[in-house]
Formats: sequence, C-alpha cells, structure tokens
Amino acid sequence: MDCAPDKLTRLPRTSKPAKSKSRSPERSTAKNNKAVKIFYFPFITVAAIFLFCQCNNILRATVHVFDETEIVFTATNPRLRRRLVPSTDNVFGGLPISRRDFLEVRTTYSTKDEIKRPMEVVELPEDFTGQSPELKEVEQFPKYAAELFKDSINLPPKKSNVAVVSICIGMDLCDLTPRNHRYYTESHGYDYILLDKPVEGAHPKMLKYPLLSLVMDQGYEWVMMMDADALFTNVNTTIPSLLQGLSPSNTTSLIATRGGQWKNFHIINNGIFFLKTGEWAKKHCFDIYTAKWSYTRFLSKTLIDQPLQASILLANGDVEWPPKDEVEKGKNVMIVAKRAFNSFRRNDSRYNNTLSNDELEDSAWKKGDFIAHFPASNKLSLMIQLLEEEGMAELLPKVEERFPFPLPAPGKSNGAGHCWCDQEDSLHCIPSYHIVGVGKAGTKTLTTYLEDHPEISGNYKIDPTNWLTDTATDKQIKTCKELAKDKLPGIIQKEDVEDSRIITTCSLEDYSVHYGRQVNEQGVTCQNGLNTQAALKPLFDELSIWDYTFDHIRGVQLPELLHRLQPEARIIVSVRNPADVVYSAYLASSHFLPENKDPEHFDLFIRNITQTWTSLQCTPSNYRKCLPIEQVKVGNWLARSMYSRHLEQWLRHFSCSHVHIFDSSNDIVDGELRRLSRFMGIPFANKTMNTTVLQASHDLVTNNFHLLSNTTTNTDADELSELLSESNVTKIYAGMKEETKEYLNAFYEPYQKEACDFLRKYPCVRAPMFQKFCSNLRRKGG
Repeated sequence: MDCAPDKLTRLPRTSKPAKSKSRSPERSTAKNNKAVKIFYFPFITVAAIFLFCQCNNILRATVHVFDETEIVFTATNPRLRRRLVPSTDNVFGGLPISRRDFLEVRTTYSTKDEIKRPMEVVELPEDFTGQSPELKEVEQFPKYAAELFKDSINLPPKKSNVAVVSICIGMDLCDLTPRNHRYYTESHGYDYILLDKPVEGAHPKMLKYPLLSLVMDQGYEWVMMMDADALFTNVNTTIPSLLQGLSPSNTTSLIATRGGQWKNFHIINNGIFFLKTGEWAKKHCFDIYTAKWSYTRFLSKTLIDQPLQASILLANGDVEWPPKDEVEKGKNVMIVAKRAFNSFRRNDSRYNNTLSNDELEDSAWKKGDFIAHFPASNKLSLMIQLLEEEGMAELLPKVEERFPFPLPAPGKSNGAGHCWCDQEDSLHCIPSYHIVGVGKAGTKTLTTYLEDHPEISGNYKIDPTNWLTDTATDKQIKTCKELAKDKLPGIIQKEDVEDSRIITTCSLEDYSVHYGRQVNEQGVTCQNGLNTQAALKPLFDELSIWDYTFDHIRGVQLPELLHRLQPEARIIVSVRNPADVVYSAYLASSHFLPENKDPEHFDLFIRNITQTWTSLQCTPSNYRKCLPIEQVKVGNWLARSMYSRHLEQWLRHFSCSHVHIFDSSNDIVDGELRRLSRFMGIPFANKTMNTTVLQASHDLVTNNFHLLSNTTTNTDADELSELLSESNVTKIYAGMKEETKEYLNAFYEPYQKEACDFLRKYPCVRAPMFQKFCSNLRRKGG
C-alpha cells in the first residue's frame, strides 16, 4: 500500500471516460440504500488509509515500480521529506540522500542490514580524498597531477603503447611485488610506472586516479592499473592477446571485473583494471577523484577508492543495478570474468576440501591464471608461498629483508634473556625461555610453578605474537596503528578476558619493551651498564605458537624463524596423554552448549572426526587443506597432540640441549618439577607453592571448564571445593569413557611409535609419558 501526501508526481496513465447511466425512478428503496453505502465507502476507505499512514509514518520518498521509474513524493512534513542531491552535482544530482551521515554509515555498517536498505547516497567528508585543491574541469586534472607528483615520480621515456601502473608506499610488499611487475613488463617490453614515495595532498588510496590521468596524458593506448597486492603468475600471457580475447568494442574505455559478493555489494573490484586513453577514461578518473558522494551500499567500514569508483559507474548509468550476470558489456564499460585477470588468493585457499565463496563464484586462483590478487591480511606470506610454488623464487627478497624486525635480534644474551638498548636508552629483552605449547596439555601447572619460583622473574604473559606468526587480523592491525598514533604501548588486552596475562603485542619492539621493564625492575638499565655480568633472574613467556609449527611465515617455517630471531632461545613443551588433551579441548570449546557436553556425546563426536581424518589421510601439516572447513577447528585438537611430527620440526633448528619436554601427566609431580629446574639451571623450590594445587591441576582440566579425573584425587571434598573456588571453576565434568580413551590411544599409536624412535635419537624427548608409551608398545610387540 502506497500512501500519497498532498503533492504527488506519478507516472502518467490513461483512463476511459465514465459512461453516464440514467437512473430509473422505479428503483427500490433497498437499492437506494445500497447506493448510499457505496457512495460513502470510498470516503471511509480513504480516511482509514490516511490514519494508517499517519500513525505508522511509512511515507517513502522514492518508490521503484515496474520498470524502476521513480515516483517522487514531496511531503509537507519536514520529518517525512526525502532529501535529494542538488541538481548542480553533474553525477549524483537527483539521487536520494541517506538519513544517516557518513560516520554513522561507517561505524554501523553491516552487510546484513545494508542489503535491506534502498540504494541511497551519503555525503563524504571534505578530507575523504585528501587535501586537494578544488578542481572544476577535467582539463585541469593532468596539470594538477603533474604538480602533485613532481617530487615523487619520474616518468620513463615512452617505449610502448601499453603501460602498467602500480603504487606501493611504505608497505612490506614493496620489496616483493615491484620485482614481479618489472620482471613481467620487461619480458614483454611494456612500460612500468611505479609510485613508491609518499605524496602530500591526497589520500594514498586515491593517488591512482591522478596518476592514471598523468600516464594517459603521455599518449599510451592502454593503461593497466595493478595494485601492489597482485602478482603476475602466468608471464607468458601478453596484454594485447588478453585484450583481443576479451573483444572490447571501439567505444570500450574501461575493462574491469566484479568483486566478491558482486550480486549485492562489490559490483567491481578496482585492484586491477584497464583504461583505454580517451575523453571518457580521463573524465572517469576526474569524477572519482572529485566525488562528493558515495552509495552507502558500497562503503563498508574501511574501503576508500573502490566505493567511489563503483558509485560513479552506477550514478552515470555505466553499469546495471542490480547486476544480472558476472559479465556485462555496455557502451563504455566492460565487466569480464574475474579469472580473466583478477583471480583471488585468500587465506581460505588453505581449506581445499570445502568450496570457498571465491570458488563458488569461480574467482579463486588456479594454476595457469594470468594474475593472482591477494585481498587478505597476511598478504606477503601468501605471495611468497605462491611464487615459490610457481618457480619464481629468484624474485624473492632475502630472508632478512622480508620481516619488519631484525634477524637476528640486536644485542646479546645475559642471565635474563636476549637484551639490547635502543637509541632512546629504553631496554628491550626477549625472555630466555619460551613455553610454546601444548594447549590443554598442562601449561597451567608449568606456568604456576615458574611464576611462583623465587629465582624466576614473574609477570609472564600469554601472547600469540601475531607479529611473529604473521597472523594479525585487520582489526588488530587497525588497533595497533591507533595505539602507535597515540604513542601508547602496542599491547592489546581484551576487556572480556578474565586472565589479565593474555595479551597481544603489536610488534617485536612492543613485546621486548614489556620484558625489558622486568629487567629494569632487577636494577639493570641501559645507563648503569647493561653489559655487566650481574646475576639476573631468567625471564620466561608463554607463546601460543605450537599450532603454527608447520606454517611458513614469509617463506620461513616458524621454528626456523624463531631460531633466526633468537638462536640461543630455550624451548619448553608441555605434554600430556593425547586423549586427555582432546577431551580437555572439547570441554573448553564453545562449539557445544555446556549442558550437551558429556562422555557419550564426546565418544560419538570424536569417532566421527577421527574416521574422517583417517579416510582422508590427514596429517598435522595438511589437516587445514584435508578436512572439511567445518571440522578444521576440531582437527586442530587432534593435530596438536601428534607430538612426534611437531617435535621433529623444532629439533631441526634447536639442539636437544635447548629443548625440554615437561610431562604434566607425570604422577610424580615433584620429580617432574626437578627435571624442569635442572634444565633451567635453577634450584628446585618445593615450598614455593602448595603441592595440593599441583596435584589438583593434575586431575582437573584448566581454564573455566574442568574435568574430574576417573581416578580418585587425594584431595578431600572441602579442600577440593576451596581449590575450585580459587581457580574460577564453573563446572566439573565426568571423565571420558574408558573405551573412548582406548579408542583414541589406538588412533594416536602410529605417532607414539614415531616418538619412540625419537627417544633413541634425542635424549631431551625422554619424558616419562613417552617412555611409558614405548614400554607399552614393546609389550604389545610394536
């Protein structure tokens, strides 16, 4: 139902003249009464509709009907009036304006909500594209661009009709992608134009448009925009042959592809596109750079240039909305299949057993594709991996040049760890001892002992060190940038996490400053002689990196990277019966409601996942690709306890004297702590903590979900209740079924056999748990 206000502009419609009828005087009284009712019925209906509209306030400014022709309402009530972009705007004039401002659109944006909204525009902040002077005419743009880039770029002599343009300023990609781009362009004789210096006066994301205008002004026939997060992967493909195969018309001026979720959001992806030099292309760049408005649908929370380019194309009628097909051909604009020159390579390409959105849209990179585009957070690691796979390793920078921190770390080792002073005399330290895992394998027992030891420097942190594993999320990267801008320590601590020791450091600098302060507390500073031989308490930390053991970070496997950073580091690995680790992870998981977790459910659940693992021949190093994506998280529970495969990687780079296995399942707690003390060169401190706490932690799963052991603990009920209260335990679960544990032990047996081989080769692996496994295997004849 449409409610019309006092003024209404509608589509013209034809009507037939009403036929006059003579009323017979012989009509009955009943018919007269009926006529009266019919006469009043329209007035009653209109009044009801009017009241309904006023009460519900559902008046709409623009209604699209049938052929999407607009019907414009003008209400007398200012609150109901729909504002339109002034007609003085040559591109967006007449389009409906959102009632939300730009900041509200950005901060509240969600695809779920935005898809329900009508297509509307929002005014951009004055500084959205940078502090550029007011540009009125297209003809001014090349001159403006030349002035903008005069100190930043020297255009090469034109030697081809094709130019490839790229921008890479201050990113870790800048030592990699230009090598690849130059290799390709030089192989085919194209001009390569790279902007790699900062430019004042424009937003970095918007620099491509004045740069493209400047390049087109040099007389090239075709100009290719190639973002810095894209690589040429099939160097045999030539641009003329590609364009010929796409068959553009004589009027085609822009060739682009769709983005992800193109049916509802990203009607184009502007990381890679072709412009044919001409009036349309020059005006297109000018319109984007000087745009004052953008469709809210395209903005998202962070995008800058792509929403504007999409908005310009839609507002000018160069593309359809909504898009009907991935491929679209208009007078000036041609949208082609993404894999023609814009295949996507993301993090989820690791998950090969489940179709990703890119694969569903046939946009995921495949071997033989011309270009790989990396719209992911850890782009550099993925790029290096692909170049190695494609036999282009000679284009890679040296290992030492790939990371935002020095390899090895500066300074030298002392009693606390590896320490150095920066130019401002701030002390930096990397702890001597790193607990690298294993999650749910007794790290709580281990850290509790060390934290309370009088000869160990406490205040340790649990840190995923995303700067080391190259796994920082976009949100974390943004937060770190904001902290750096405000000159605050780069340490992220979630407010909803009860354990204050759980942090995320932004960089090696932030991480090492934190531990440097602990050495300061021992009386050592950069001013009073860091290099003195004063006895210092050793530092330790808990790095949540065991699960990344097989990951290659910028082409370097994690254990090797840590060794390159700190060759003298000591590694501590906490282990436990694999079956107990998996059950503990199950109980702590948020995958299942607490009331649904019980031994029966776990038995059915774990048999299903292990059968899938076995049938697909998964391993700890490939399970992300091997398992269906919905089972990858659970696959991680299984993989982390396949100790032999992980230890093999760590022992390739760290000598056995630098690796210690802490057996949290050892019934002789004191004996296990003595082994640890000897490894760390500290006295055994049996009075530093209540041994009952250690014994209880041996019987209970740590964190908020705890497992009561099948065997009876020596702790009485009152003491146990007090311990649980102190440990913030919310629930005690019964132990897993004995047959389930036997089933899991059989599943892990091949990996235990590998560990037995390690016992003979590596003395540091001779922990009680492994020795017990090997004894059982010998008795069974294994």
